[in-house]
Amino acid sequence: MNSSSAERSLEELGLEVSTEVFGSGEDEQRAIVGVGGIFDQAAVTIRPSTGVVLVTAGSTCGEGSAAELGDLVFAESTARDQWRYLPATEGPASVPQFYFPSYGPVYYDEAGDPVDPQPVLAELPVAPYGG
Repeated sequence: MNSSSAERSLEELGLEVSTEVFGSGEDEQRAIVGVGGIFDQAAVTIRPSTGVVLVTAGSTCGEGSAAELGDLVFAESTARDQWRYLPATEGPASVPQFYFPSYGPVYYDEAGDPVDPQPVLAELPVAPYGG
């Protein structure tokens, strides 16, 4: 893949594309970045001397159909096995179950006793790691 084919591919997705070249010779790296459309940002990084091509994309979570998403992401899969790849009940407005499953966490008071009834989370949790 060269820069022009990466630029063309991103433009065909309706993205606004910019290209930057960093370094030269064996250290050359090309960064092709596209913004807009269905992506917050899509990037293709090309290192010509090694033949390495890295493609990344990021998007915000939005309302939609899990089946439609499955068709876009797993084009070769069938409806029979898509359930294996997609969350069954999570959506943009739900509390992430991967972090707070329906059976936990158990909240305790200062004395170490479980709080009864357990609180209902109305806001997304703050992860205990990272920033």
